[in-house]
Amino acid sequence: MKLRLKHKGGPPERPNSTNAQEKSKDDQRRQAVVQGFDKKSGLGKRLAEGLERGMLKVACPRGEALTEGSEQYKAYKFQYKRLCTHLRRNNILSEKLKSGELDAEELASMGDEALMAESQRNELQQFRQESLQEALGITAEDSAHWTPSDNFACPRCDCDKCVTHLNR
Repeated sequence: MKLRLKHKGGPPERPNSTNAQEKSKDDQRRQAVVQGFDKKSGLGKRLAEGLERGMLKVACPRGEALTEGSEQYKAYKFQYKRLCTHLRRNNILSEKLKSGELDAEELASMGDEALMAESQRNELQQFRQESLQEALGITAEDSAHWTPSDNFACPRCDCDKCVTHLNR
């Protein structure tokens, strides 16, 4: 199904919709999301509409209807919750949207890590590093055969925080 824009920035119009009631429900859902973004993040109606259009593109890439219970509707709701969470946790996103540094429609298609605040990304990286070390069993508590040392430099990365084998 091809979509036509009523006017630049407006919601997509479904050609000769067979079910006007379904289109009305779609429009109501979309307006509720715009109002939610405007109210929760204080971005203003224009930016809230841009975020909503971006969400719709991600959830319904071929212009599918937001039918209650459909996969597209579930993806749309997920996008809304995800973006609200990131906007609440990362005030810099709102500032970048308001300044025009970030496009509202593009923000919806960005990955979670790109939407995180710098402190969240650093924390995530630290968790990944700790998980990798635990999986490899390289802490002294996990294995009696290995012990931490700063007497050697790693031949791969030249790091002096090494784990050496006791039987060397």
